[in-house]
Amino acid sequence: MAGKRALVILAKGMEEMETVIPVDVMRRAGLFCILPPDHYKYSEARVQKDGNVITSRGPGTSFEFALTIVEELMGAEVTGQVKAPLILKDFRSSNCKDLHCLKSHLQLNCSANLKGC
Repeated sequence: MAGKRALVILAKGMEEMETVIPVDVMRRAGLFCILPPDHYKYSEARVQKDGNVITSRGPGTSFEFALTIVEELMGAEVTGQVKAPLILKDFRSSNCKDLHCLKSHLQLNCSANLKGC
């Protein structure tokens, strides 16, 4: 299919207008909107890649999400160049597997390294 396409993900509990309004606006702009089937596999991962689809858990994963997209489309070298000046903690390298652990990890680092942030 020629032209630009947008995949609109529907989350459980979404209001109808949260789908209808964005899809209507995008279609008026000439975008082809794709709505996935109702079934999907839920993941607790901060960022999840499945084939050509990359998604994340929410606003707290924005940088990680964006960098994953950059790495997929532009490669590791470009990602490294973009990431370096951002001074981000690489959460993938920590042993944290859940939000409680991550919060504790950040508090410890703030207290030890930045005297309480």
